[in-house]
Amino acid sequence: MGDESPLISVVMPVHNAGRYLGPAVQCILGQSFTDFEFLVFDDGSTDGSADVLRDLRDPRVIAAFSATNFGYIHWLNTGVQRARGRYIARMDADDLCDRDRFRRQVEFLETHPNHVAVGTAFRAVDGDGNDLGAVPIVHTHREIRLGLLDRSHFAHGSMLIRNTGELFYDREYYPAEDYDLWVRLLSAGRLANLTDELYAWRRHDQGTTHRATELSVRNSNRIRDRYVSDLVSGGRCTRLLEAALSPIVGHERGRELWRLFRANVRDLGLSQSERRALFVVLLRNVGSPRLSVRYVPCCIRLLSYSERVRFFSPFLREWLMRRARRCRFV
Repeated sequence: MGDESPLISVVMPVHNAGRYLGPAVQCILGQSFTDFEFLVFDDGSTDGSADVLRDLRDPRVIAAFSATNFGYIHWLNTGVQRARGRYIARMDADDLCDRDRFRRQVEFLETHPNHVAVGTAFRAVDGDGNDLGAVPIVHTHREIRLGLLDRSHFAHGSMLIRNTGELFYDREYYPAEDYDLWVRLLSAGRLANLTDELYAWRRHDQGTTHRATELSVRNSNRIRDRYVSDLVSGGRCTRLLEAALSPIVGHERGRELWRLFRANVRDLGLSQSERRALFVVLLRNVGSPRLSVRYVPCCIRLLSYSERVRFFSPFLREWLMRRARRCRFV
């Protein structure tokens, strides 16, 4: 590769990836889109992973080796700082991806300049590569903006992100640092997931998320709280809640609820907190199990404890609190 900067910089930290490393590396080197540099960082591996990387002869591979285990967030930030590409691609050392992944994602970002990052639909596989099924996620920016009130809707390793020079991972939110990044990226532009399954996320006992589940839940809750606080203080809450109603607007009952929602906002002069409370009440009465399960927990996050106590009847308040506890929101 010459002095000209590549279009993509691929960042992959590696720590004792074992038998999964070779297939993951080949998924990148075998991409149909070839204009990339491959930044690989061995984080003090003791299982021969470093030898696998030293044997690579592809000129696009730029490998670094450390005798000390600094943790993968350190190397993610190192990779982002060293990246020369217009886009930064992630790949985890134990996952797999389709050979057309980069081509499809570059095409999307080149034709959607208002988007700052794009992932893909993905499936889960076990340690032996057996298919565990598709992981349910949302795809459009509108859906993602609402869905992030609940959880991350991206496979971190599937992401292609515009290299703005200001990208970083916050180790304070480990191991949910990627969830934190998606929420922060919302202020920079739009996010999306391609609908085609171009990535396979490996679930096994040695995975980072598996090892740190309790910490992940705690830090994910901190990220959600910050996201809700930013929405409310920024005055964007009502627009987001209105967007959540859009899937049912095409149905007769949905139109009726939409009119009621808008009429109460306009004619009754409700405050922002009362609008949020009214929205949850309306949504509870839609009667659709899919919508109740998918959206009500997200909307509960938009209600502070004081607003619940002040606005809701005792019966409805207790129902909301039971629902929130069931969804691990309180």
